[in-house]
Amino acid sequence: GAEMFAKHAFDFADQLIKEKTDGRCYVESVECMEHGANSAIYTKK
Repeated sequence: GAEMFAKHAFDFADQLIKEKTDGRCYVESVECMEHGANSAIYTKK
């Protein structure tokens, strides 16, 4: 559900940001919310 989507969004955004900035920037975490009762935060360990 939301947890897997947050991980997918993290992986996608992290790769995009690294490519666009020649590795100078990266994603720390991603938060996604379906609605008030369901959300997830993914942070790379």
